[in-house]
Amino acid sequence: MPINLSQLEDLIKANGLKYFKDEEHKLLILPFRRRMGNAIQILIRIDSEGQFLQLRSNDLPSLSHSPNLLVLRDLAALNYQNRWIKFGFDPSDGEVVAYGDMWVMDGHVTVQQIGRMVQNFVGCLDGAISQIRNQLSVDRFGADMSDRFSGSADGSLN
Repeated sequence: MPINLSQLEDLIKANGLKYFKDEEHKLLILPFRRRMGNAIQILIRIDSEGQFLQLRSNDLPSLSHSPNLLVLRDLAALNYQNRWIKFGFDPSDGEVVAYGDMWVMDGHVTVQQIGRMVQNFVGCLDGAISQIRNQLSVDRFGADMSDRFSGSADGSLN
């Protein structure tokens, strides 16, 4: 059964989570404090007439338009390590994003499901954010990180 913004809001409230509502874009914004002190935000968006939910990072830094191949390899490694949450790079603007999808279709989203999804998403993002920031510094400053990978020093694939 499709979900609407009011139902999603009730599920988030039932988990005791703080949020902001954006009715125009059919999404909730959830702020979290990281273990390392920095804040992160995730968006939960309703799409496809309520049959699809997406959790998405809101404020990860951007890469250059031509990132170092080692940076992209690190993002691919994060995808390999995390089964549900995926990290992507938009070459048109350099945005790095993490996202997790849930098809609702004719099912019902429970309080426990949404709570676990948010908990897993935030935990994964919290664990990966330092690695992403390190990747961004490599991308911006061209640091030699070739010792972290097998292959050539220029980051080309063998």
